[in-house]
Amino acid sequence: MLVDEIILIGEGAVIEKGTHAELMEKNGKYAELYRIQANKYMEGDADV
Repeated sequence: MLVDEIILIGEGAVIEKGTHAELMEKNGKYAELYRIQANKYMEGDADV
């Protein structure tokens, strides 16, 4: 969230590119991965 730009790469190609806010608004793969990780912290399971 504190970087100028995020580039999500998969299978050798750029999948998504933008700021955290832009990618969350797009609700694509980055948003999905972010929510999975954030839920781990909310559940108190940050070691995973």
